[in-house]
Amino acid sequence: MPNPGQIAAIQRPKADPFLALFQVGDSWFDADNVNTASGQTVEFIDVIDPTHFLTQATSSNRAASPATDALFAGANCVLFDGSNDYYLSNRPTSAWTYLHDGSGCTIFAVFEKVSAAAFSHVIWSTWTNTGTGGFWHYGPDGYWSVKTTGLGAIADTADPSVGATYTEAQFASSLAPTELRGRIKNGSAATSTPNGSLYATAPARSLTLGCLFPGANHYAGKFRALYCFKRILTTPERAIVQSKIQTQTGITP
Repeated sequence: MPNPGQIAAIQRPKADPFLALFQVGDSWFDADNVNTASGQTVEFIDVIDPTHFLTQATSSNRAASPATDALFAGANCVLFDGSNDYYLSNRPTSAWTYLHDGSGCTIFAVFEKVSAAAFSHVIWSTWTNTGTGGFWHYGPDGYWSVKTTGLGAIADTADPSVGATYTEAQFASSLAPTELRGRIKNGSAATSTPNGSLYATAPARSLTLGCLFPGANHYAGKFRALYCFKRILTTPERAIVQSKIQTQTGITP
């Protein structure tokens, strides 16, 4: 208790440096912020904008409800069956132009793949089967790709062991192909192999989690988190995200 005449010090909550990184239009999805029903994950809620979510109206295309995972230090994960599970953003396709227009973006994906098959399972995508441009991330081998009439590979890395993994990549037209940044981490070793070029093409569909497009390359594995930033994060900023991932999952950058 303060002495008579004294004013008690106000205990202000400490600012969260990770949360402070996010700006309007950025997205933060994880297995802690979901709506569930009947043992299924119905929606992933965007922590930055709760009116934005990744949703699946068809029960047969939903993943199971989140469950803790020892390989992620007990953090929640959502298991995708590799058959037909996927979720679609309720934002318009145009909201994802920043992934394509070269203005700059940084994306982190945190997951645990359950298959070592290369080029089989896509964590997220803005591509369709119509031959138009798009963008996707292959889970099994950390392969980031932009598709137009050709194929550009960014962070084309060796296939890590099946297990808890995080990847990060940055894209911008101001970065030369040899400077495009990509990194994959599977708990023991990290590689960074910039390769390819950025195609400034419009997204073909809104962000889809769990497949290349419905019916193709469905992800087989456990999803922990996806962080999307509409800018190139600085090295200190990226370190904040890496620290968050390490604290939550035990994966050491």
